[in-house]
Amino acid sequence: MERGSISGAWRPDGDNAARILVLAEDGELFLVGDSKHQGLSWERRDDQLTLRYLNGQDNVHEATLSTALEQDTLTLEGEDGEQGENAPYIGVYQRDNEAVEEVTGEITFAGDTKLPPQAVLAVTLMDGNRTPLLQRLVHLRDSPQPFHLYLAKGRLKAGTDYAVNARVIVDGGVIMNTGDAPLRRDGEGNLDTLTLTAHDSGPAPVSFVGRYLYHGEQAIFMPCDSDRRLTVAGAMADALAKAYQQAGLEPMAPMFMELDGTLEKRRGQEAGTQVDALVVRDYRNVREPEQCEQPSAQLTNTYWKLIDVNGQSAPSPGEGQNQVHLILASDETVKGDTGCNRLTGGFTLDGDSLSFGELATTRRACTGDNVSDAFLTSLEQTRGFRIDGERLSLYDQEHHLLAVFTAEYL
Repeated sequence: MERGSISGAWRPDGDNAARILVLAEDGELFLVGDSKHQGLSWERRDDQLTLRYLNGQDNVHEATLSTALEQDTLTLEGEDGEQGENAPYIGVYQRDNEAVEEVTGEITFAGDTKLPPQAVLAVTLMDGNRTPLLQRLVHLRDSPQPFHLYLAKGRLKAGTDYAVNARVIVDGGVIMNTGDAPLRRDGEGNLDTLTLTAHDSGPAPVSFVGRYLYHGEQAIFMPCDSDRRLTVAGAMADALAKAYQQAGLEPMAPMFMELDGTLEKRRGQEAGTQVDALVVRDYRNVREPEQCEQPSAQLTNTYWKLIDVNGQSAPSPGEGQNQVHLILASDETVKGDTGCNRLTGGFTLDGDSLSFGELATTRRACTGDNVSDAFLTSLEQTRGFRIDGERLSLYDQEHHLLAVFTAEYL
């Protein structure tokens, strides 16, 4: 890999003169003045320059360009004349190291915190009102962790306060924070090098024993002797789901676990909503505790959402579709939705025996991925039921499992 004479700040000719390409000595790429992309890294082999950067959707892109360097003029061209989005940095550049100002420093991590490999460092430059002016995401490599920020010369105004903050982010949650460090200049007007220390900032760790339930992309944990339903998140969520699947359990059947983690608010599936989440750091299988009473949902006056019918997972509602569900009322009437048609009718209940009478449905044509016919057939064949916690199972005359639902209270 070659760096050497090509490293530095490069200002393009023409209309993009406000956008500056900074090829740092350590291989980091900075796209000063580019609000659509964040530079990641660069490398040069022979006459080829590869730029790696994030677009607005946090997808990593690469632009491979041919280079021609003549004194302080750098020409970048696409491979075989390539133009457009795949090579947005084609053009002629002039070396202009005085066009940028560098904020630099290092971050140490307090305590014995072991950061997981997916941890990301977010370094933010803010004005006196804590309005972010510039942010850079860095994959943690060292401790202390060096950082650099580049911005156009003159963007930091005299007489205005500025500060730098760094946060360690794991799975969307902040686990460490440095606080705000004032950005100052020395007697010669140069920016001081910052030394920051990150401390634990996340919520206190918790440990629960309870029921873990999983189906499709839905993972729920219900602590013993509690009516809380916690969405499972975090670095160990996939490992938990795999352990559940390997156990060969029926959809949403409980598996007893001891989970360590933190309680956080996370964005819900519906726009503008939040859910209680358990961000799992570690887990252990346990036997069913003697004291782990879990209140069971009531058959009637509960919104039962279908999760599986005849071994087929209920699809997430698509455009023009509804969630497949049932609501059995105390007066032995039933209403619900097949996903594309509303249904109404009655049912008969005798102990653990359950059967549905003739059901009426609307007559919309069902399109896309749906289980409408299988759902209606399962209701016609139902002769019994069982409730385990918040899981409803319907069975036929031979006690074969027909459908599985999970409770959502009205």
